[in-house]
Amino acid sequence: MENPQDVALLSMRDQARNAGVQPATMTRLAQFLGLAGYDEVRSLYHEAIRNSSTGFSEKARQQIKDQALEGDTALAARMFARLAHQIDGLSHPEALNAITATANALTDARRIYCWGQRSCHPVMWHFNYMISLLGERTVLLDGAAGTNSDPLTWAKKEDVLFVLTINPYAAITLEICHYA
Repeated sequence: MENPQDVALLSMRDQARNAGVQPATMTRLAQFLGLAGYDEVRSLYHEAIRNSSTGFSEKARQQIKDQALEGDTALAARMFARLAHQIDGLSHPEALNAITATANALTDARRIYCWGQRSCHPVMWHFNYMISLLGERTVLLDGAAGTNSDPLTWAKKEDVLFVLTINPYAAITLEICHYA
């Protein structure tokens, strides 16, 4: 945790030695996280390092360049292929178990506090609206002037904070999760 770059740069054996564990522990850690193996962990860290210097505006500029080079059809095909890969991931047992557990938690909750920031906000707003048609079980955390999390002061043990976010996570989202 203290040296995330090492995950991408060091071998699994070196990383295990630095952590004071057996190399097999690194593989088990990756599998516990739902990954095939430690190489997938390294790959994620490689990607994070590659993208760490590019913010949203740089990614948008790069997409415009790619679109000019590849054409609209090729870019759309690549985007749909990525979406298909993500949707396929939802059919894996771990994902299905997580979805089922989430559905059960939402069903059993006394109250559902809904949070979505930026592009996730409209989705959570719509979820909140649809569930509110069934009763007063949802609270959209959408306060003005920094009062977003104020309704959480009345949350009980049997309530759920339902968060929709995408990486990179907004700092306020992490703060609200920590607060809850």
